[in-house]
Amino acid sequence: MSFNPEVWGTVSDWIMIFVTALTGLLLYLTLNAQLRVTKIEQYKHRHSIQPSFSARIDNISTKKKSEIYRAIVFLRLTVVNHKCLPLKYELIEDYKLVETQKELHTEYLGIGEELICFPALRILPESEENILNNLYTVSSKLFFYFLDAEGRRYKQEFQITIYNGKERIYSRYPIE
Repeated sequence: MSFNPEVWGTVSDWIMIFVTALTGLLLYLTLNAQLRVTKIEQYKHRHSIQPSFSARIDNISTKKKSEIYRAIVFLRLTVVNHKCLPLKYELIEDYKLVETQKELHTEYLGIGEELICFPALRILPESEENILNNLYTVSSKLFFYFLDAEGRRYKQEFQITIYNGKERIYSRYPIE
C-alpha cells in the first residue's frame, strides 16, 4: 500500500504538525504554571501588607442613664504592622448592633500609631452596690473595619469582657 504525498503529506509535514502540537501543549502548561505562581505571589503580597490592630483598655467608667448602667470603655487600638485607614467600628451586644456605627479617621495610621474608641457597653443586671464597687459583668463584640495601603477592606473582631473588675480583650486575625 502506498500513500499519496499530495493527499497525506510527507514525513516532514507530519513532523511539523507533531512539533507544533507539542509546542502548543508546552506553552499551555507553562502559562498555567505561571498563572499559579502569580496567584501565589499576589496572595503573599496581600498578606505581607495586611494591617492588624492590638487593643487595650485605658480606662473604664460607669454611667447611669434611664435606670440602665453602661460601662464607658476607653479602648486604645494600636496599629501592629503596616499602615492602614481606619473606617468605622460596630459594637455588638446580645447579637444585636448597639447604637449606630461610628465613623473614624480620614487619614492613614502608621505602625505604632493609636486610635482611641469609646464604646459604651451595657452592664448585665447587677445590684447598684456591685456596679459602684466594679463587681459587674460586661461582654460585647467590637467589629473594626479598615483599609490597607492598596485599598482592600478588612474586618477585625475584638471580644471585650469585664468580669468583677478583671478586663480581657480577645482579638481575632483580620479577615478580608
